[in-house]
Amino acid sequence: MEPEKIAPQCPHCGLPYALRIPWQTTLRKALGAFFYYPFRCQLCFNYFHAFQFGSPPPKQRMDRRHYWRFSVKCPALLRSAESSGTGLVTNLSMGGCAIETDVQAPPGSIVELTLKIWEDKPEVVVKSAIVRSVRTPTLGIEFLYFGDPARARVLWFIQGLILHGSPSSGVSDMR
Repeated sequence: MEPEKIAPQCPHCGLPYALRIPWQTTLRKALGAFFYYPFRCQLCFNYFHAFQFGSPPPKQRMDRRHYWRFSVKCPALLRSAESSGTGLVTNLSMGGCAIETDVQAPPGSIVELTLKIWEDKPEVVVKSAIVRSVRTPTLGIEFLYFGDPARARVLWFIQGLILHGSPSSGVSDMR
C-alpha cells in the first residue's frame, strides 16, 4: 500500500501514512467542500483532520473502512457458539480480516479467532470479533476486542507491511 499522493502528515507520528476516512455527520460532510477531511494514520492510528487541496470529494460512495487492507495468507482457527474450524486469512487490517473457511457463521455472529501471522512467534488471539459479511466461502470479520499483547503484535506486523512491504519473518504474501 502506498500513501495517497498528497496525504497529510500525521501530527502525532509525523509520517505521511494517512487514509482519508468517511465523515460521520452531515455538518462535517459540508466541510469537505472546503477540502477539510478526516484522516486516520495507518501507523499510530491517530484520528485527525487536515486540509487536502486539489482532491475533490469522491463522486461515488466512499469506502467505510478506516484501515488499509493487506493481502496475506495466514492460517487461522475460528470458533463460534455453533461450530469451529480452520481457515485461511486472505486480507488483514487493524480493523478486521477476510477468512476463507468452511465454518458456517451468519452475519452478526460473535466469533473468536486465532491467527498464525508469524511462523516463529506466538499466535494472535482475537477474543471477540463479529461476522459482518458472508460470501461463501469467505467471511468478512470485524475485530471487536483483542488484548494489548495481541493488538501490539498485529500492529507490529502491519507496520512492517506499510514501511517495508513485508513483515519481519511473517508468513504473509503481500500483493
